This record gives sequence, structure tokens and C-alpha cells, in this order.
Amino acid sequence: MQRDHLKSALPWIAADAAISLGSAILLALVVARLIGPVAFGVAGIAFLLGSFAETFVALPFSEALIQRRGLDVRTTNAAFAGMLALGMLAFLGMAAAALPIAHAFATPELVPLILTQGLTCLLLGLRGVPEALLSRDLQFRALAIRNIISKLAAMAVAIALALQGAGPWSIVLSNVAFAFASTITVLAIAPRLPRPKPDLDATRSLLRFGVFSLADGMLWTATPRLFAFLVGHYQGVQALGLLAVGFRINDALGALISAVTARIALPIFARIAETPGQLSQAFQKGTRLTVMISTPVFVGLAFVSAEV
Repeated sequence: MQRDHLKSALPWIAADAAISLGSAILLALVVARLIGPVAFGVAGIAFLLGSFAETFVALPFSEALIQRRGLDVRTTNAAFAGMLALGMLAFLGMAAAALPIAHAFATPELVPLILTQGLTCLLLGLRGVPEALLSRDLQFRALAIRNIISKLAAMAVAIALALQGAGPWSIVLSNVAFAFASTITVLAIAPRLPRPKPDLDATRSLLRFGVFSLADGMLWTATPRLFAFLVGHYQGVQALGLLAVGFRINDALGALISAVTARIALPIFARIAETPGQLSQAFQKGTRLTVMISTPVFVGLAFVSAEV
């Protein structure tokens, strides 16, 4: 069954990866040139803060739902209520941080940019559980279609606004467009939509796994974002803009790999977790494939990258 789902979804996953890479290159080579490194750096501050806040929304519940062996309506509804609440808290946290961060970078324009970027947290809270359920059910084709539609919408918004001279708003609003398109698509294709019904016992059960996912995600996301903020604070927003271009390309290449390792591996591994031999074999094959793909990609990137 897993093989059938994977084989039917492979063309869509490949198209998703190609469009994701193409959109990142487009942002780096076209939109960044149109708006300039300073504007790209200002938008990068809002994006870095927003993507870090999204970690607190998604990870406590999404991966816990995917790996869980038995899943009932009560648990799903509790996760939906929890993710909605975390999305609102993340948005309020970004709203509270907007003015201090704008003051730290001496850029008043950051306040509305950060508030607007914070909308992605609200949208993630709305779509997170249905998206996790699609991944749990191995609906890779549906998830790839969702990502393709969202990326195309985001690219269209970014290019149109950049050509109109919108500056950093072209990046921030394209991020919101991606989140909005993702949410609408997921809610439209999800076979069932949960209801927000808090349940303390079910929430605790999910968080026993979710807190470890959150801790792992925070370690992965906090380090580069803290580095970027320090670069922007001490070297200036223009330097941060150049760094953000590099991050975009690097993240896009990493997304090509995570499309396999994260989106596909976790739900499949969860289904074979009770057969250690099969799980070990699948893990070894997946690790070898990841290394075979990632090593030439990132070594090649190092060779073609020029000094700024």
C-alpha cells in the first residue's frame, strides 16, 4: 500500500521539488535584484521571525499526530484546538515583538511588516491538523499539489509587487499568499475537518511526543535565525539582505531533501515501527539515499558560489 501511494505521487513530488527550487532561485535572482538587498534584508527580518514562530505552532502537535498508531476524533479535535490556540499566541508574540525589533534595527517599517508576516501563524494553526492527517494517510499527491499551487501563487504575488516597487512588502505579502493558498487548498482537499474541542488528557498525550519534536525543531531553526539577526544588527540590513538571498537558495536545496526525508519518511516509518527489521532496513536505505542526493548538491553549491 505504501509503495502504491509513493509511486503514484512521485511525479507530483518531483514537480513540487522543481517548483520549490525554481521559486527560491526566482526570489534570489529576480525579486531580490528588483527590490535591492536592503529591502530584501528588511523583509528577511520579518520572515525569519515568522518562520521561527511557526515552529511553536506546528511541531507540538503535527508530528505527534502523524506517528501516533491509534487516532480517534477526540484526539484530533484536541490537537486542532491546541494548534489554533498556538497560532493565536504566536501571532500575539510577534505583535509584541514588532516594536522592540523595529527599534533594535532602527527601521520603523518593520512593525507593519512583522504584523503582516504574523498572519502566517494564524493560517498555520488553521490548516496544521488537516495537513498532518493528509500526511498520516500517505496523501503525498494531495500535499504536493497543495505546495505547487501555493508556490505559484506566492511567486506571482512577489513578482507583481516587486515590479510595482513594493519593496519588502513584495516578499512579506508573497509569504502570506503562500500560507493563505496552502490553507484554502488543504481545507478543500481534506476528507475530514476536525472541530476545535479542547481535551486536557488528549493534549497531554500528544505533547509527550510533541515536546521533543519542538525542542529538536527549535535547535534546528534558532541557530541560523539568531546568526542572521546578529548579522543584521551589527553589519546592517544590507548585509542581512545578501545573507537572506543565500539562505533562500540553501533552504530551497534543503527542501528538495526534506521533501523525501520529512514529508514521506515520517508517516511511512510510523506505519512500520512495530516491525524492527523492516524499520531498520528502510531507515538505512533512506539515509543512504539522502546522503547520495545531498552531498553532490551542497558540494556543487559551494563550488559555484562566489564571494560577496
